Amino acid sequence: FITTLLENPKTGEKMMSKSLGTGIFLDFDADQMYGALMSQPDENMKQLFTDCTRLELKEIEEILKTDNPRDAKMRLSFEIVKIYHGEKSAKSAEENFVLTFQKKGMPEDSVQVQISTATLLRDLLLQEKLVSSKTDFKRLVDKGAISILSEDNFIIQDQDFSCDRDMDIKIGKRRFLKVRKV
Repeated sequence: FITTLLENPKTGEKMMSKSLGTGIFLDFDADQMYGALMSQPDENMKQLFTDCTRLELKEIEEILKTDNPRDAKMRLSFEIVKIYHGEKSAKSAEENFVLTFQKKGMPEDSVQVQISTATLLRDLLLQEKLVSSKTDFKRLVDKGAISILSEDNFIIQDQDFSCDRDMDIKIGKRRFLKVRKV
């Protein structure tokens, strides 16, 4: 069995490179793997389908003829995740991706914390290891990368923002926190 190198047909760069930040690794969980595949450039789809799935070439050509490249990429992501994590996990990763990135919702497996009194968001994120440091938190706030989904994506701009009620919070692109007041 012989295959080609995984290189971007437009740029000639390696598709799977740790140093370029484009790697999709076997130790990724199903959701990570699905998301990483969805973030691959469209021009990589044909080669990824050919070299990384078990689909026949005729079927691949039919899939790639679709009007919406996103649909083809979703099928590609599903097929590859299915190989490494099973069909059930692949379906779950697909549903989670749709909920999180297309419908702008909260993933089912989001971290959840309960608070009884008002608590600084910074402290909650540090406690749950959703940020690595106070500096990391400050950088995310300064970039407008923390928002409250349950309040129409209200962007948090205050370093001392305090959680005092139920909130669904998005941190960056792929981290989420459900805050529940008890």
